[in-house]
Amino acid sequence: MRKALLVFALVAFLATGTVFAELTGVGEPTVSGSVSTTFGYDLDNEGSGFVNDSSLTLTLPLLDGSMTKGGDDGMYGEITVKEIGFQLREGEFYDVEEDDTSADASILAASLSAKLVIQDLFVKLGNPDFEMNNVDVGTSYGFDANAYKNDQLENWTGGLSAGFMNDLVTVELMLASEKDYRDSTDDEILDVDDYNGPFNNDTDDEGDVPLDTYTANEDNNYVFGAALTVAPMEGVSVPVTFSYDADAQGDDALIAVGAAPSIAMAPVTVDIPVDYVGLGDLYGFEAQPKVSYCLTETGGSNVALDFLFGTYEESIAANPLGELSFTFTETETKGFVPALAAMLEVSVTDLMDYADKDADIGWDVDAEASYNANGLKPYINGGYGSNEVFDLGVGVEMAAAFTGFDNTVFTLDYTNEALTESEDKTTADESGRVTFDVTVSF
Repeated sequence: MRKALLVFALVAFLATGTVFAELTGVGEPTVSGSVSTTFGYDLDNEGSGFVNDSSLTLTLPLLDGSMTKGGDDGMYGEITVKEIGFQLREGEFYDVEEDDTSADASILAASLSAKLVIQDLFVKLGNPDFEMNNVDVGTSYGFDANAYKNDQLENWTGGLSAGFMNDLVTVELMLASEKDYRDSTDDEILDVDDYNGPFNNDTDDEGDVPLDTYTANEDNNYVFGAALTVAPMEGVSVPVTFSYDADAQGDDALIAVGAAPSIAMAPVTVDIPVDYVGLGDLYGFEAQPKVSYCLTETGGSNVALDFLFGTYEESIAANPLGELSFTFTETETKGFVPALAAMLEVSVTDLMDYADKDADIGWDVDAEASYNANGLKPYINGGYGSNEVFDLGVGVEMAAAFTGFDNTVFTLDYTNEALTESEDKTTADESGRVTFDVTVSF
């Protein structure tokens, strides 16, 4: 509650305009919600019953924008406020950037940053962003190149960055410290005496030891970083990041390098994200080139070829992985056939027999299609793969244009995740489920 009150006080102070000449981004409150009732029947166990669900979201965006202190265009200081506000969902308050699975219900998180600008030069105050996450392979693989990223620095005291920026290139140098200059050598500084100041735990509160008697922590840890982005022409961007932590784990240094070159020149888009991290004898490397070609206008039907490659050293042996997928997408509004939406994905997995996967190369084919006939939208989807299990779903949605109810959708659906038996006999034959759902939204 104290944190929330401090944030509200800060917002009120900034909103007076005493310090900043310009205030932008105050959002409008919004409210949305829905209520649904679903009746289902399981064809296997002959079970049936109702499921009711409801949701309500009330968003109060207090502040989301930037304020610029007085000065000319060539020299000024700027402070930015990001997404300060509340959402009320399911009877609890969340920060506007949190979801309802967050453990931070009722917490109002202030996201503030500041920047000093002198022509093309800038200095950012606050903890720098060392995160890469250019290639997201999940947690099923070994020494993931994103295992050590920005979240390990959340509890650091802070830092700053400085750089140069114009239309062609942006260069940024970053520095952060693990502890602040007031930390004691034993890292225990939370006792408080009559003067409301923190003191070393080795001293009794009644000793009234002043703050300046702290022993400075001479063994502080710093992480260095650099970021470079080159944009030689419209649609072409080459961002590269680097960070170095000399004492990330014992005597082992952490070196992380990431890049995400992108070329977008209609109708072709090429992305080549790359991540590398090294920590002592361990390392992880990942690359995921992707080429897509838009067959119709931008945002319409397209085809894409995506390849994921990685290799990891896990103290015993290197384990490479490889996955390849081809995807065709037909969109409902800008595709070849108006009102038709479709997707076909063919993927080959475990090309290199990664240790944590099955010994054989796997494959999957997934497809889905729907046709929106003025509010009556029948659909079908299915999938089959090396597990020899066929999935099927068919149904129809009846929306406002068809039913006359402007805020109501009726859905009749049949779903079966295992029409056939798998080769290893682990999946039994099933008849599936039939459900009928009515959802009213506002």
